[in-house]
Amino acid sequence: MRELAEVLASDSSTLPPFVRAAALGFRAQLSYLQGKASDTDPAQDGLRGLLATLDEALALRGDSGTSNASIESLPTGLPAPLVSSESLTSRWSATSEGKNLLVPGGKELSPSTLYLLTWRLTPAAAKAWRAEWHAQYPDASGGVDVAGPFDESLIPGVASSSTATPLTLNLSTGGPLTERLTRIVSTAIWFAENDSSLRFCLQSAYRFGFAPMQDIHKQRYVSTVRDRLERFSEAEQTGSSEEMLRACVAVDEAVHSLVHQPLAHPQSSYAKIGLASRNVLSEVRSLADEAGLSPHVQVIAGNFADALRLTENADIEGQGSGTPGDVIHCCRVYLSIGGMPSPGRVIYKPRNDPMRS
Repeated sequence: MRELAEVLASDSSTLPPFVRAAALGFRAQLSYLQGKASDTDPAQDGLRGLLATLDEALALRGDSGTSNASIESLPTGLPAPLVSSESLTSRWSATSEGKNLLVPGGKELSPSTLYLLTWRLTPAAAKAWRAEWHAQYPDASGGVDVAGPFDESLIPGVASSSTATPLTLNLSTGGPLTERLTRIVSTAIWFAENDSSLRFCLQSAYRFGFAPMQDIHKQRYVSTVRDRLERFSEAEQTGSSEEMLRACVAVDEAVHSLVHQPLAHPQSSYAKIGLASRNVLSEVRSLADEAGLSPHVQVIAGNFADALRLTENADIEGQGSGTPGDVIHCCRVYLSIGGMPSPGRVIYKPRNDPMRS
């Protein structure tokens, strides 16, 4: 590993941060494999020696040498974070995930922005980076309380600087499904107003791909999603199964049209918001089925060319994990009631997308 140490020690090259990130990613994968293998595996001794040699080489650049064997399932290219004297922003920027997700500009990111980035990662990676975040900002405590679809602190320590537009919907007249959707929508609105990296692609509010969350777009998004929620609430009160289903599809579209670019990982905390919305939609579809409507609701996925029969000419090209040429996100599900189709809308990954699948 002498050559690795020499590269990392070079102060006149631009390569060390990227080599270091690759080496840390390699080490994280080795640690993961070591934990999966039996203690009696004949390769364990050699693997421990290789990890020790890597630690020694990486320590030449000021790393702590802390073992990361307990960090599981980190994706390739995202190294296990090590607490060091470097800023969290610079260490994040050196990872392949950071280069994809970091807002351009190279400036130091605020603690809240850094924490929001973890909402877009796999559970294991988010857990590792949040632990490092707390180590970097040990005085941060508390969190923003939003009655969302799941219990999780949104951003610890920055409640005083966060905002959320309250929904004026009268929940006392709404049913249990309205209450659940309101919690989901409230969380989506909180992110719309606090995560500047979000984009929205709600067709009725913006017809030109992805819109940045500027004030005028935030207001338009909040107004639209509130109107759709009120429509669902009224349908639940009257007991109209068909109107409930159509209104729920519209609310679900609004939730799924608030996205990052590249898209958040499908197992990330942020993706849970959309999953909660789809769970409500599934229940509403079952109610419509029980009412004899025999609706067809389909979350569009797979090859984009095949999906075109379920959409209209309004799909969006975007970035995210997945196979080039495939649908990578379903903004609006396909709905058919009584033979009357309502086309869906998707984000697809172009075949020349620079991001690897």
